[in-house]
Formats: sequence, structure tokens, C-alpha cells
Amino acid sequence: MYFNRLLKSTIVLSILICTSFGLVSCSGVTQAEFDRVSQDLNNSQSNAQKVSNELAVSQSKLEDIESELETLQINVREAHLVIEVFNEFLNIGITGNTTNILGLFGKLAEIENEEIRESVEYLMEYGDYISEDEAGMIVMGWLEEVETMLK
Repeated sequence: MYFNRLLKSTIVLSILICTSFGLVSCSGVTQAEFDRVSQDLNNSQSNAQKVSNELAVSQSKLEDIESELETLQINVREAHLVIEVFNEFLNIGITGNTTNILGLFGKLAEIENEEIRESVEYLMEYGDYISEDEAGMIVMGWLEEVETMLK
């Protein structure tokens, strides 16, 4: 008798447990709620991809701007050198003072602009044979080159 009661109690308890699990699984999310959450997830993934693409484009633009900035900084440094050389030539022309000629040659050697380098070489090679007006025009051409560098 005790065994039958225990058996009945165990069976009833098993049925109740199974029913509880069944009710829990049935009481989950409704299909409408599931569809809404799925749509939100899809939208979020789409937005994340869009933001990721925009970030890649922005990073590319930043790299381009940094490269352009580096080029502009080089051009500014070069223009600064040319103006220093121009001022030194102007000083020599006005005062006749050539005590800083070695410093001038050092600055001339730092100039990388091909047109200016060629004109400096021309001045060095033919300086004794060209007129002051021609030399002045060559040096004034440097200022035009500086303007081009700074654009």
C-alpha cells in the first residue's frame, strides 16, 4: 500500500513537472514580438555595416588629408628656404657684404625644387657673364616658384 501511494505520488509529480515544462515553453515570446525583435536586429546590423563603411571612407579621407598636409609642410619649408636665400642675395646686392656666403651656399644646397636648383647652378656657372638684370630676373623667378609651391 505504501508502495502504491508512493508510485501514485511519483506519477502525479512527474505529470505536474512535465506540464510545468510544457507551460514554460509555451509561454515564451509571441511570433509578433519575435518578428519585431528580428527586424530590429536586422536594422541594427544594417546600420552597423553602414557606419562601418562610413568609417572606412572617413579613414581614407583622413589619410589623404594627412598626405596632403605632409606635402604642404614640405612646400612651406622649401618656400621658407627660398625666401631666406632671396633675402640673402638681396642683402648682398644692397650692401655688398658677402661674409655670410657659406651660410647662403648651405641653404642653396637644401633647396630641392628642380627649377630653382637649375637656376642657382646657372647663376653659379655664368654669374660673371650675365647682366644684373638677368640675374635679378632669375632670382625674382624664385618668388614666382614660391607662390606656386604655396598654392
